[in-house]
Amino acid sequence: MKNILLLTLVISCFETFAQPITQEDRAKANAYFVAADWQNVVSAYQAIAKQEPQNANARMRAGIALLNQSKTQPAIKQLEEATVLGPNPMAFFYLATAYAQANQKKNVWLHLIKH
Repeated sequence: MKNILLLTLVISCFETFAQPITQEDRAKANAYFVAADWQNVVSAYQAIAKQEPQNANARMRAGIALLNQSKTQPAIKQLEEATVLGPNPMAFFYLATAYAQANQKKNVWLHLIKH
């Protein structure tokens, strides 16, 4: 009986993680962003990035939200990943802003002049 319960739990966890991102998930993440609900923005866009590792916009928006929460180092990590995935000038701008918050002046200029 214990084994059946354990197997059921494992299967249900797998199904939860394997579900694709829906348009509703994207709309909810965007609504959080527009409302400046930064904590929920981070959760929503990190969930999208986890399911879609090549989604630069999800990483950029998570980074912006982290930056707005003064979580500079995690913001830098997200924004660096975003700039690697896609050359979005806004990602470079926010990355430079994050470096400025971290007082990493050399990195500020490096990223501002890239785009």
